[in-house]
Amino acid sequence: MGRMSLQKNSLSEKEKEILQLLTCGRTNKEIASSLRLSPETVKMTLKNIFRKLGVENRTQAAVLAVKERLTGGSYFISNKAGAVLEPRLKKNSRALP
Repeated sequence: MGRMSLQKNSLSEKEKEILQLLTCGRTNKEIASSLRLSPETVKMTLKNIFRKLGVENRTQAAVLAVKERLTGGSYFISNKAGAVLEPRLKKNSRALP
């Protein structure tokens, strides 16, 4: 899949929310629970996000989202145990639940 030209407006607000949670290392099930969606809805939305961003997987999407500041939210890098390793907060922003 080739990378498409990026425009912040190409993602819906729901896609941006899901992408932001993805960048925090959340699983599909965790994203679904946080946003009160079904895991299948999250899975299909992620496929649409990958297509729009011209990426093939979660890692590529997360790296691109952070690099291009696509979600406009705060980013936390966490390890698999869920510990925050390096908070990246924007001024006047709030952390994700």
